[in-house]
Amino acid sequence: MDEQTKATISAAIVLAVNIAALFGASLDLGVVQNAVFGTITIATTLYATWKNHNFTEEAVQAQELLDELKGK
Repeated sequence: MDEQTKATISAAIVLAVNIAALFGASLDLGVVQNAVFGTITIATTLYATWKNHNFTEEAVQAQELLDELKGK
């Protein structure tokens, strides 16, 4: 994740925590940031795993064709 994206997400979290405080909810900024960035990390890992492994029969067939074309 690039620094500009991190900064944008962090700013949105700070804003959300401050808005929650206006409505009487006491949220710890560090806990909220860890939860958000942890969720992003897990989602990114799951997506990358899904895209880079051959889970479906079609993906297996496509990989076999690619291997054949590469001469493996």
